[in-house]
Amino acid sequence: METNKDDSLYTYDRLSNFVKNYKAHVQHAAKKSDDKDDNTYKYYHFEVSPKGIEKTSVGRLSSAITSKITNWSAFANTNTTDAWLLNLGKTNTRMMHNENQAIKSLSIQPGLILNIMNFYSENYSTNKNTFNTNVIYMSRHFDDLPNTSGDNTVLKSGQINDFTTLQNALQLKTPVNLYSKILASKKTVMACEWRGFFKPSQNGEYRFTINTSNGYCFAWIGNKSVCEYLPYNSDVNNNNYIASFNVSNNNYIPIRIQYYINITAASIQQTQEFSVKVELVNGNQFITIPTNECFYTIDNGNYIPPILYCAFVSTSPESYAQGKLQCYSLLKSFRDTTISRSDLKELYQTLNEYKYQIHMKEFDFLPSGGITFGELPNSVYYTPVRDSPISLPDVFSIYRIESDPRMGHTFQIDTKLKNGLYDMRNINPNTKPSIINYSKSYHEYSGYYPEIQASGEISGSTQQTGEQCKESCNSNDNCNHYYVYSSNGNDQCVIDSQNTTPIYNQIHPTRGKIDQGSSALFLRNYEFTEPTCGKVPGKSDSDTIKIKTVEPTHNYSPSFPYAKYNWMGQDIKKVDDIGICGDPNYKKLTNDAASILYKDATYFTNGSWVPGKEGFKSHYTDAIEDTQNAIRRNLHREQKYAKNMEMINANYNTLTKDMLPEYKKTKEVLENNADYDFNGNELSYINNIPPNTIEQQVIEDNNELYAKDNLLYILGSVTVATLVVFTIMIAKE
Repeated sequence: METNKDDSLYTYDRLSNFVKNYKAHVQHAAKKSDDKDDNTYKYYHFEVSPKGIEKTSVGRLSSAITSKITNWSAFANTNTTDAWLLNLGKTNTRMMHNENQAIKSLSIQPGLILNIMNFYSENYSTNKNTFNTNVIYMSRHFDDLPNTSGDNTVLKSGQINDFTTLQNALQLKTPVNLYSKILASKKTVMACEWRGFFKPSQNGEYRFTINTSNGYCFAWIGNKSVCEYLPYNSDVNNNNYIASFNVSNNNYIPIRIQYYINITAASIQQTQEFSVKVELVNGNQFITIPTNECFYTIDNGNYIPPILYCAFVSTSPESYAQGKLQCYSLLKSFRDTTISRSDLKELYQTLNEYKYQIHMKEFDFLPSGGITFGELPNSVYYTPVRDSPISLPDVFSIYRIESDPRMGHTFQIDTKLKNGLYDMRNINPNTKPSIINYSKSYHEYSGYYPEIQASGEISGSTQQTGEQCKESCNSNDNCNHYYVYSSNGNDQCVIDSQNTTPIYNQIHPTRGKIDQGSSALFLRNYEFTEPTCGKVPGKSDSDTIKIKTVEPTHNYSPSFPYAKYNWMGQDIKKVDDIGICGDPNYKKLTNDAASILYKDATYFTNGSWVPGKEGFKSHYTDAIEDTQNAIRRNLHREQKYAKNMEMINANYNTLTKDMLPEYKKTKEVLENNADYDFNGNELSYINNIPPNTIEQQVIEDNNELYAKDNLLYILGSVTVATLVVFTIMIAKE
């Protein structure tokens, strides 16, 4: 029985296509789950560590100068430098988050602020790779400092978003007029500066290129461009016209560009070459980004970005022995992330004004010849007070602090590069039930010491071995870390019970009771509360999709395998959002299955499930109802098929029991007796003459038929001829 299209499942084509895609996905998922070297996703917990804080040494500056900065002061308490860095880093992260929210309420325009000035050529070196060391104000923010020397003049200001040519970048219709004005003033050096912020529409790797062949060019990208910019720390210059950098967070990045050229009578008519190009690096492709889509001015150029600077001061040999120092900054407290714009500008102007002397290390030495600073075991520079614990040091060793936003977070990292970055999603630790918890494994940091009291005692110390200390920490859900050390050869242990951050002290306490080189910090690792995220369809119940273990890391450097990252906005809040189980394709297939099974749609007999061609029968149904209807139709057909099978069986029995045996018997007679008459009788004899065989009789019959045919043919021919003659005779008459 032939099955028509109308009798088929209306949803068959759509279901077949879904099953094909789902099968391919399941096979891929199963392969991933079985692969012990699965590199699709990695899970890292970025430890709260001083290594997550980028501290850039600005250099030494006299305290006589910093005393002019109104709110440059020390916190009330003392601590280790690494503990200070951690607190500063956490505060900086909150400060930057709050600042990004505050920027949204300010006016933002495309383009950079432009200033053009000129000064005497004696202060300009004709060697494009160096600057005249006497030019203290060169590469300095033009409009941040008062013009006290009288040897420079601001010629023009504005806002620019076109950097394809120097004429466009200077917003000039006739550059020659400006060049003539400069030449007439005897101050023949033209200095141009553009400043603002870089913010592309998407994260990724970017390439910044300045094209020039007849002047000095410099560009600074990042916080150093605010007040620390000098030729030596520029990202782009005449020796390096290209700078590459990664944008991982949607922040406004400070940027500054400067261009210097000596205008002469011979060069005034020449076209000066200068242009700026920004490109998104996508594999081997470089996609040009219009500068008006990535350069911005905030609050008409009046916005001052908050940058955290600090310095560490030792107040006495006793506090130094405990590893505790003072910390100076503009912060009032770590809870208050607000720094007034007037305080920031005061600090920036001071650093900007003296940055050349700082770079030349003019404040690094005492009049007596000794150095003004010291270095701690963790490579942090500090300065001691001059006279008493309440006095100032001779100089401050200043650091710029920038925190890594990954610190303290656990991430799922997609190991496949996208636009030069690795997508990563934060695993939210605050969800209920929890996705991640403390594990029973630890990351060891050797050379770190627990907190030492002024008396030399170690607070909370108990006599336990390392294994006993570990077990004690494992049994406490609030234990973040523990220290082990020896005192006079005896094992000692200090366990955290408040879920606190370690102090990261690397100074051996000379007055303490810790044997040299015996102390180590053990920082607790994390693990998933459930090691799997779901069963692989089609496989046994015990065969589930394995989640990789969480690896601890304090590597915040470019050497980290996935240092170029793109922090995805949506957190992971449940186990089924992790890895393969959280794969977008998996979720799409799940949604598609629900839609096909339960959601009604109009299906056509031509296989489509959206309005199709006229003439095709349609049905409004879902896959479950359609399947139920098909089952009922098939049950009805099954009854018909059963009756047909009964008839076929009866006919088969008749053939095999009655008709086929009789046929075989007759066939044997025919094969063995040529005289058989097909009616069960043999032919009779006449006059004792044997009758013809069937073969002979057939020959005789054929011969007789042939003779009769010939006779009939002859008679017909004679008749036709007679009629013809007769017809002719009648026609003559």
